[in-house]
Amino acid sequence: MRKSCGFILIVLFASIIFWPISALYATPGYQQAMMDKYPDARNGQLNNCATCHLPLVADFLNNYGLALRESVKQGGKVDFDFASALDSDGDGVSNIDEISKQSFPGSQASGLDQFEFTNNRGAVSFDHASHSVNSAYMAFGKCQVCHFPEGFPKTFEDKVLQKTLAHKLCLGCHKEQHAQGNTNPPKQCAECHN
Repeated sequence: MRKSCGFILIVLFASIIFWPISALYATPGYQQAMMDKYPDARNGQLNNCATCHLPLVADFLNNYGLALRESVKQGGKVDFDFASALDSDGDGVSNIDEISKQSFPGSQASGLDQFEFTNNRGAVSFDHASHSVNSAYMAFGKCQVCHFPEGFPKTFEDKVLQKTLAHKLCLGCHKEQHAQGNTNPPKQCAECHN
């Protein structure tokens, strides 16, 4: 009895201490509030934590999530209209226009962990999820394989040319995979550039 009373007191104390902080951070309620505000997004890719969290910019939020957090700080509750006119991912399209097109307002990625690099040789599609969580890939949960100070940034910007890095890191990894007997990764230009 004494242990359970102590545990309850600890939980109660932590709740009182951290309650004001929780008002500034994500909860499933914010996702539900977004779906209530934008019902057409309910059955699409935006009904996902990544809408506000990927790519991470600060405090486990992307720029769209940071804008929504700022609305909470200013008005005491999440205000989607506050962030709607902004262009959180810097692609020249307002957040509200991206949301209406089922495109992520805080990321230039075309889909959840799907990135399209445009260039004059032909667009390159990159499936980040497969590379980061599939055991067949060398990265397999080790972000530092690709993301380090001289490597790829943790944010995606289509306007930033990644050719030099991609040819060095990606092609280097693909060649290493071939040397180990895995012939699946592409090695020829036309296999990546469509």
